Amino acid sequence: DEIGQLARYFDNITRNLEVKIGELEASKKLIQNIFHKIGEAVTSSRGIDSLLELILQSMAGALGADGGFIMLKGAEGEEFLPSVVYSSDNNHPELFPIKAGEEKRLKIASLVSAAMDYKGKAIGLMAIYDKKPENVFQEDGFNLLKDVASQTAVAISNYQLNLDI
Repeated sequence: DEIGQLARYFDNITRNLEVKIGELEASKKLIQNIFHKIGEAVTSSRGIDSLLELILQSMAGALGADGGFIMLKGAEGEEFLPSVVYSSDNNHPELFPIKAGEEKRLKIASLVSAAMDYKGKAIGLMAIYDKKPENVFQEDGFNLLKDVASQTAVAISNYQLNLDI
């Protein structure tokens, strides 16, 4: 009987490992696809907005959400202005300028956001909204969003520096 229990236990472990391996392979393909799309956007002539929309589309797909948006700090530096919005169904939430620390209600079920910092200064924020399955974002999704937001901040800052030059 003990041998049977051990066999069932190891079968469960094997099945769980196979599921996790499948999830890792799917994640790897998704990340490769994201980088491929970003590479295409960078080399296109459509400008930074198409790259930012592609990043939002990729992040929404990676996190299993309906859409996302980027808000950038305005010229006066006191408020964040809507810049780029992506929605899988083209039904965008109504966005409006907000000041740092100000809370406003959006008509969405769930939201995760990350600051877009460059050289210690906030230049904007990236948000992904309305997670599809259970409307709850997990910590690993937030960590991915933070990393992508950080890299996106560098891309935006470089783009703005090139415009200035």
